[in-house]
Amino acid sequence: MLSIVGYYFCRYAGALPLLVQIVIKFFIARIYSCQLFICLPGHNFQSLILTFLMLTVGLEQATFRAFHGLYPEERILGNDFIVDIFVTIPGTRHIDSISETVNYQGLYNIVRKIMAIPQPLLEQVVYDISDAVKEKYPEIQRSIVSLKKLNPPMGASIRNSIVTLEKNY
Repeated sequence: MLSIVGYYFCRYAGALPLLVQIVIKFFIARIYSCQLFICLPGHNFQSLILTFLMLTVGLEQATFRAFHGLYPEERILGNDFIVDIFVTIPGTRHIDSISETVNYQGLYNIVRKIMAIPQPLLEQVVYDISDAVKEKYPEIQRSIVSLKKLNPPMGASIRNSIVTLEKNY
């Protein structure tokens, strides 16, 4: 299917203004997971697919005792939280050094530092984590931060509440 779409787009793209071609190529790239169709001038029957590789680094189920919450007892007694964080960077080249990637120990240190600062809303915590990670690792193109509060005090048997923030930069 993908190659058929690329073939027909490239076959008839010459009849479209250049700006329209660029916009269509952009949307095709977004729909087909960052695969970009390029029609070479004079080669309307050929298409070249460039795939942009992405590398994801993350932590799953980092557990913390913290004092986030709206209610005074949550700020006194605290609660158990689980954080999942995934960040995506360009992965178009071989990585030989920790300085060329996102260090997951660095991710953990950022999360640990922010989890130690009580906030009334979990939404603020995930925004703070996301912003701090982007500041430390500017090459990040996407982040997903999930924060689960285990056994939230709601007067019911609930395993956890969860707030997730997904950001594209």
